[in-house]
Amino acid sequence: MLLYLYEKWKLSVAIFLIAIPIIFLLSNPLNKAIFTAEVNTRLENLQDAYLDKYQSIGTDIFNLYSLLEFNCEDHDLNLIRHTVEHSHAIQLIEFRTPSGVCSNYGKNVSIIQQQPSQHAIDTTEKNTIYSLENYSGHRVKITLQKRDVILNIVTVPFQHIFTESEAGIGCIGLSLEKDGQYLPLWPQKSNKKYLHISQKNFYKDFSLHVYANREGLQRITQPTTSMGQLLLLSGIFCLCIVIGLMRKETGMTSLIAQGLKKKEFLPFYQPIYNQRTQKIESCEVLLRWRRPNGEMISPALFIPMAEHNGQIVALTTFLLHKVASQLRSISPLPPCFYVSINVTPMQLQDETFPEHVFSIIDSYDLERRNFAFEVTERTPFTDWVSAEKVITRFQMEGILIKLDDAGTGYGGFSYLQKLPIRTLKIDKMFVDTIGTGDIKSNILDSIILFATNANLHLIAEGVETQEQADYLTQRGVTLMQGYHFAKPMPFSRLKSVMTEHGLLASVSDSSYATFT
Repeated sequence: MLLYLYEKWKLSVAIFLIAIPIIFLLSNPLNKAIFTAEVNTRLENLQDAYLDKYQSIGTDIFNLYSLLEFNCEDHDLNLIRHTVEHSHAIQLIEFRTPSGVCSNYGKNVSIIQQQPSQHAIDTTEKNTIYSLENYSGHRVKITLQKRDVILNIVTVPFQHIFTESEAGIGCIGLSLEKDGQYLPLWPQKSNKKYLHISQKNFYKDFSLHVYANREGLQRITQPTTSMGQLLLLSGIFCLCIVIGLMRKETGMTSLIAQGLKKKEFLPFYQPIYNQRTQKIESCEVLLRWRRPNGEMISPALFIPMAEHNGQIVALTTFLLHKVASQLRSISPLPPCFYVSINVTPMQLQDETFPEHVFSIIDSYDLERRNFAFEVTERTPFTDWVSAEKVITRFQMEGILIKLDDAGTGYGGFSYLQKLPIRTLKIDKMFVDTIGTGDIKSNILDSIILFATNANLHLIAEGVETQEQADYLTQRGVTLMQGYHFAKPMPFSRLKSVMTEHGLLASVSDSSYATFT
């Protein structure tokens, strides 16, 4: 069982175990991709919301410059104050001339400090020098200088695309760029490594660049990344489950083939008792699979699969050889004793099957009448003509054909109308209803009544209590098998049981030497 599970799931487990580190190794690229998408979205929103605001700076500056007389009289003061009051982006204005300074706070009142700046964007047009520098509070100082007149303007603080609680202080940097000159609006920490995330054309020749360090990436993307990793792992897990389930047939097919090659299958025998004579009349042969490590694989795992993929033919051949070999060791068998082996409708439709069986039995010098077959109903008959020929051929040689698990499968009692089957085996599910009041107990009585009226032989399976045995005996069912009488046993134990029941009493002393 453990080996089967290993073979079935090893590929799925391997894929899942390999996927886990790969997913986590991809977390950094995934973080960056998620962060880039988020940044681009916010840049779009920022541009849509503030484009007019920041575009108006240039217009306001040029209008102001063209209207100022640069004498700081009422005309200039009113013009400066009006510009500050009505501009959405300008906070402070002052100009300097050889005669003094003038600001929106009055004549000779300097409000814009001269701050050292390591970064600036400078350009010259028509004898006018334009300069953009950092100013405190994430503002920008814009300077226009023409001859001996200097006009200084300070903008409102430049809004970050992330809040401080989202990204942390200094984890995400913003820079304004023009012609390769950069002006940090939100500077980067000097001791941290930053990745360039995105850039967006902001205004004319100006672009906005976004940078982030590892901490910033993680703070913004961790919830989304974790959810993405979880969803990805869940998807891979589901895929692995599907792969494992799809490998069920392949894995079991391979294991069955190995088991046949290594002869890991063996027959167990469950006696069928005659309640009238209190003797063993026959045995059902049950196929068991014991791995080299002693592990037993349940027939429920491999028999349906073998029937589905056709390996049941090889298993039946192997079982016939094994059973015949064991029976030969106690030959000659009692005349009325036989063993029943399970076969499928497919096998009973194969017109070459009887000769194949006969050749195996004959090769061990055994009587053909010492064998019987039980046909299961897990799969239906599809060729009634061939099935009738095969069953008739077996019965001509004294090989009994029984209908196993009657009433539980495909054909039910319709088999009896189309095929020459004269023996039914009552399934354990009906025997279990004895004494319970279950409605299926009525079905049991109907099966018994039907078999009696049709002159069919009945064998009850799964008898586990004396109450069940008495109930069946009272209704004329005398052939029974089940744990109440004996569990399935290896051949060595069967020989002892047969000796106890006197079935081997007629065997010569030389024959006893094989097991005494």
